[in-house]
Amino acid sequence: MKKEFIVTIGRSFGSRGAEIGRKVAEKLNIPFYDKEILEEQVKKSGFTSEYLSSFDEKRTSSLLYSIFMNPESIMLQSGYGSAQPMDLAIQKVQFQTIHDIAAKGSCVIVGRRADQILKSNHNVVSVFITAADEDRINHVMERDSLSYKDAENKIKRMDRSRRSYYNYYGDSQWGEASNYDICLNSSVFGVNACVDLIVQGLRAKGFTE
Repeated sequence: MKKEFIVTIGRSFGSRGAEIGRKVAEKLNIPFYDKEILEEQVKKSGFTSEYLSSFDEKRTSSLLYSIFMNPESIMLQSGYGSAQPMDLAIQKVQFQTIHDIAAKGSCVIVGRRADQILKSNHNVVSVFITAADEDRINHVMERDSLSYKDAENKIKRMDRSRRSYYNYYGDSQWGEASNYDICLNSSVFGVNACVDLIVQGLRAKGFTE
């Protein structure tokens, strides 16, 4: 019997990382979890779509991080206003949601620092997808119906947000090759070849036939 595994997909904005992750999941016939699906899981705990959107892959305050890393201090949060405990609650629910999803069996998870959250407990193959700036801009222009400049600005803003979020919660650096098992440029290989290369990597690790 093959071992269960988790493929985590980090990606620069507009590099088609989510699309590649979905195709990997389809090819291997395993579940796929992206922003929308993870949000649905977290909303079961009572959070609204609007609040989840405001929190999405953004860093919180150092106070919240300290509380998150030291749950015993949760009783100290009552004097810090209503917004901060809510952010903390979302962090903890999202953290637990990713663990719960991984515990169900092999799957593909996009974003949310899943590679770092799961690396000590599961067979994780971490992937980072990037692409040439021009290809990313053209893709975002078409997908989001934006002008060239607006697409360029959105890419810069989203990359900055993801980098800040990822780096804030640990020692690893977002997008740095040494932090991932597989790094691919979708401009060089194309979406389908990236999918094939990831599956080949899983095969080399003994996870698939």
